[in-house]
Amino acid sequence: MAALGSKQTRVAEHTADAKASPMAMTPEEDAAITAAARLDPDNPPLHDDEPFDVDGELKTIIWLDADVVTRLKAGGAGWQVRANRILREALGV
Repeated sequence: MAALGSKQTRVAEHTADAKASPMAMTPEEDAAITAAARLDPDNPPLHDDEPFDVDGELKTIIWLDADVVTRLKAGGAGWQVRANRILREALGV
């Protein structure tokens, strides 16, 4: 398993690259996309400073080992739900 610091470094480098990219969205493009999303009640815009919370669920990013994800996905559709159930049981919540 890779050291946690190396994953954090890769994420930081990717984020810096994306912000410096000439393909990055301009504020005008972002505003146009956000305005269009607001017209779709099934697709509300997400904000970087607000986690997406639906029915007590929180959108987050978690780094898992590839073999763990492979094993979860082997069970078919709903692998994220299974992962959540396993974590809840392991944590006693």
